[in-house]
Amino acid sequence: MHFGALIKHHRIQKKMTQKELASGICSIPHLSKIENNSKEVNEETLKLLLQKLGVQRDEIAGQEEKIGHLIAQLNEKMTYYLKDEAEQCMEELKKMKEIAVFSSFLYQFELVIFRFLIYTGNLCEAKEQQEVLEKQTNNFSQQQLAFFQYLKSIYLLKKGFFKKGDSILESLAAERNNGLDSGELYYHLAMAKTSLEQSVYAIHYGILALQSFAANHNFIRILHVQMLLGINYTHVKNYNEAMNCLQHAVRNAGLLNDQPIKAQIYHNLGYLQEKMGNPELALASLHKSLSLQEKGSDHYLITLYSIGEIHYSQQDYIRAKNCFLEVASMAKVLAKRKYLILATYYLLAIETPEKSLRYLETKVIPVVEECQSHMDDLKKFYKLLSNHYKKMGKVEKAVIYLEKIS
Repeated sequence: MHFGALIKHHRIQKKMTQKELASGICSIPHLSKIENNSKEVNEETLKLLLQKLGVQRDEIAGQEEKIGHLIAQLNEKMTYYLKDEAEQCMEELKKMKEIAVFSSFLYQFELVIFRFLIYTGNLCEAKEQQEVLEKQTNNFSQQQLAFFQYLKSIYLLKKGFFKKGDSILESLAAERNNGLDSGELYYHLAMAKTSLEQSVYAIHYGILALQSFAANHNFIRILHVQMLLGINYTHVKNYNEAMNCLQHAVRNAGLLNDQPIKAQIYHNLGYLQEKMGNPELALASLHKSLSLQEKGSDHYLITLYSIGEIHYSQQDYIRAKNCFLEVASMAKVLAKRKYLILATYYLLAIETPEKSLRYLETKVIPVVEECQSHMDDLKKFYKLLSNHYKKMGKVEKAVIYLEKIS
């Protein structure tokens, strides 16, 4: 406990001057040095100062111990994805903030707040908390610094800066004895590699994460990894292994009664079935996913877009048009520019195909390239433009897009 800062805090709260508090106990300069933590306070002086302030030392020590316990609890709740319990724990911890800032748990307290803000998706507040922590890194222990770097990497992944996040995670994975949870580290590495479409690496780290989570009986995280592995096995065209992972995930989600995760699994199952050449099964899985989601949410938008794409590929343009009209409308409300542009392209392709190719080249491709996502779509779009320019006799332009495919 940093008693100097605590004494100063309570003195100011009680509107006492240094002279009033020091009277009969110590000199004013002596008190000033204690408050600024430039001088160790002896037990007798500390006892007299706290008594005069009406502060019970045993109570403070008990509160400090409780802060440490709550921090450990909150980290555990987040690791095991116990959202309601984590939120309750956070509320308890917030009540202790006044003591926490003077305790030996100050930096752990600030770090767990950062983690909680990322965990709950409050990325604007998380950015502010990161800036607060950046100013304190010189005071961090080696393990606290590693934990801060790890949390920064997750924040970067959430914001879509996959390469930066991946770089930090790889550096942390190369270190030893940094105190990080190996399962969480490998899981987020697998997430980063998935986003960068490095599926072989994603599978490698996913398997390592799965082993760690299984050893710790972290069932919700096992479910997350199974879904992640299913996606990446699909990308490398190991469809049997992908189906095995996703079917396990569906069963486990049912046992845990986790509807949002179940919706995501059915979405990825639909993606797998579409890749396997089973559009009807794919549509059934995607509609199942849609039925489990909140209408108007980000995930609902993405699933609806996938349904529209399959209808379009099947030349069912009426259903495709209805899907893309709804996607465009939702994308405006949710401020999802990428999906608004993609939906607009398909609507043009249905209604006025000659205009759609220009829109594809000038609007769609730059946005998709920038986002580094929808890479399957991107290759399809490159091929479409290459064939278009080939038919027009513009061979050089056709070759540019062929080279982009590779």
